[in-house]
Amino acid sequence: MNSAEKRFLTAVFMASLILKLFYGYVFENKFHPLKYDFGPYETMAANFSHGKGLIYETKINETLTITRYNEDELAYPLMCGFVYTLTRHSVIIMLLIQCLYASLIPVVIYLISKSLFNVDVGRLSALLAIFVPGIMVYAAAKIHSMTFYSLVFCAALWAAVRFMRRQSAGNVIFLGIMLGLGILSRNNFVFFIPFLLLYFYLTKKAGILNILKIAVIIIIVLTPLAVRNYSIYHKIVILKPGVTWPAMNAKAMGPCIITTGPIHLRT
Repeated sequence: MNSAEKRFLTAVFMASLILKLFYGYVFENKFHPLKYDFGPYETMAANFSHGKGLIYETKINETLTITRYNEDELAYPLMCGFVYTLTRHSVIIMLLIQCLYASLIPVVIYLISKSLFNVDVGRLSALLAIFVPGIMVYAAAKIHSMTFYSLVFCAALWAAVRFMRRQSAGNVIFLGIMLGLGILSRNNFVFFIPFLLLYFYLTKKAGILNILKIAVIIIIVLTPLAVRNYSIYHKIVILKPGVTWPAMNAKAMGPCIITTGPIHLRT
């Protein structure tokens, strides 16, 4: 990467960051959005920062409360929880951090497009990625995993492209880490992995040994989640349960903790 390319990527990152900061300050009440609590992430992060763990409760009625212990997007609320712990629950700082890492998305898109096509396509793709409205709004105004997952997905694609170009040890490790992080970021990412590895094996002549190394690295990345969930469910749980709200499903099966007050279902 030459100096001109580095200057371009720096300019892309700064332009993307400034645009998000401008939107958050001007259109989201100076980073005090009226509705920043979007989904369970805020509650899970707040509970974590108060020592309760990554859990949240949903009240069905006056006598029934579902306690959620596992979601398909635990990496993001865990990050928010650490930020809240260090900043005394500062939503503004979390939104600023989101603006910061979300501004890397156009840079990664440039790297992908350049590798697949050429420099001109890469530059055009990066410039267009700066102005994606959804990324801008969710980064500057929502406590939501969308921007984090978008960055992880783009980085995983870049890792896959790097592996296609050169099956070095560094690229194997990078790809395995990003695929594992993708599963931690959103469970449905797991459906992408078998087809990707099969594609590598059939068309890119990726050796079985490299495929196994990638799988082992993915398992290593997922091990902390497996250990955490084993302490709760007493079995290996990686993916989110198929039944989202078991209390609303008469055929739902699983362990229950019944108290004299609200009913708590471990899900």
